[in-house]
Amino acid sequence: MANAVFHIGFGKTGTSSIQASLCQNEELFSENQAYKYLVVSEEGEILSNEKVRYLSGKNGLGYCSSTPNFADLKNLREIGKQVEEYNRRGITPVFSQEDWARRAGDFTANNVFREMGITVDVVAYVRPQVEWMNSGWWQWFAWNSQFKAVQDVTSAWGTHFISWAAQLSNWEKIQNVNKVDVRLHSKDVVTDFFDKYLKVSSYKINKQRSNVSLPPILVKLLLNFSEVRTEHSAHVDEKLSKAFPGVFSNPWVITREYAEFLLKSLEADNKSLLRFISAELQEEMLKDARWWSITAYLNKCDNVTTDFKLSEEEKDLLLKNMLDYIISN
Repeated sequence: MANAVFHIGFGKTGTSSIQASLCQNEELFSENQAYKYLVVSEEGEILSNEKVRYLSGKNGLGYCSSTPNFADLKNLREIGKQVEEYNRRGITPVFSQEDWARRAGDFTANNVFREMGITVDVVAYVRPQVEWMNSGWWQWFAWNSQFKAVQDVTSAWGTHFISWAAQLSNWEKIQNVNKVDVRLHSKDVVTDFFDKYLKVSSYKINKQRSNVSLPPILVKLLLNFSEVRTEHSAHVDEKLSKAFPGVFSNPWVITREYAEFLLKSLEADNKSLLRFISAELQEEMLKDARWWSITAYLNKCDNVTTDFKLSEEEKDLLLKNMLDYIISN
């Protein structure tokens, strides 16, 4: 039976950076096989390499991925046949979408992989939930009027949406899934995916930074003009960050009490997560205090950012950078 790789997320684990580099490669070669990145549109069309590169450049985000609604497509068997054709040529297709990790129920209900007539190797990246919540707050939740503080998110939704093992265990149960591999998010997740997971020998890396963290000064700016940035308009971040190039960390908004709540609530699930991980990464995860102990966050939690008003100096800096960017572009 034909086989494919499904990279399913999670969000805020370097997924966009992986996709941006996948878009730049026609094919990828390991010692024993080749891979090809396939992007499936909302209409179920497998897009050509030229179209993928065009869309990844046009949208300003630097990447292109398959539809999150893959499980609802009406032409799954036809897509499966194309996977079979690639396999006959010695090529394993790779599909990617960060939202799939939370949609195991849709894939189960529609018997997606059985309908396609293929088997699937699933890979997902995870990171400690305390820092994920801080990152996720600035990516999505801070711009939703439903939430006034980061604690409101789990008060409204519980912690299941950040219980990585519980969600991934549902992927294990889907028919025709061979295995679910979990890898740990790192500063160089692209290298991890290509070198250590796919084990490919040569590939192009998209040097454009994707889904970047905003500098605190731009966070303040957007909070002062809430109508500009909504929960689903991350492209605003991408555009603004070009005026402030560099690597930044979002303001820290997780209190010690909330961090302790997350660590305690998710301890059992994180222990269950270990069974999805290779022995080498198990040791790394067990030694990483960010998964288990408040000590990893004390310095940040003792310096929670609460003041998001722009100073006069910051306003001047914003104006200067914006003018420099407009003039140079």
